Amino acid sequence: MASEWRLVALKLERKSAGIDNHKSEINRTFVMRKIRCMDKIEKSGNTYQGLVNQISETFVQGQRQAVIAVSSHLVNTYWKVGQYIIEFEQNGQERAVYGAKLLENLSKDLALRHGKGFSLSNIKRMRQFYVAFPIGAEVPHQLSWTHWVELLKIDDPLERSFYLNQTAHENWSTTDLIRQKKSSLFLRIAASKDKALCN
Repeated sequence: MASEWRLVALKLERKSAGIDNHKSEINRTFVMRKIRCMDKIEKSGNTYQGLVNQISETFVQGQRQAVIAVSSHLVNTYWKVGQYIIEFEQNGQERAVYGAKLLENLSKDLALRHGKGFSLSNIKRMRQFYVAFPIGAEVPHQLSWTHWVELLKIDDPLERSFYLNQTAHENWSTTDLIRQKKSSLFLRIAASKDKALCN
């Protein structure tokens, strides 16, 4: 493409040889700018397909970042819901009135208001989430809520901490986490460390 503009520049040069008027100078300037622009595009390997690929990559990256941001905010929101429930339960006077029905009532009322996301099991997990991680800064925000649900199913705090660290460090998907839990990775590593200490 730049070579075509070079031909145009050469023709303009020959045509205006000896004639130094303002119009030919404007044409020459325009053509030279176009040549420099096309040279930059050719040097950077830009083609139409390159442009499509660049836009697609940027779009996909933006979508991925948006999903991560939404997921992070959702996890933070669920942590706060758990905090509100615990603080309400520990208030004393209201605790006797609501008792065990509190979570059931919250589930029904919030599901009516907001739809999905407030099943009884999810409300219980939100409460459990806050109990397990009372300091919000300790919660790695790159994990999705489905990661947290799987981690909260682990009763042993040491085992949960192991899988939490591995998931965050190895960037496991929820499927990877479930597979590693089923394969008893924690117990296998603990057993191998015990053997190493005994030898």
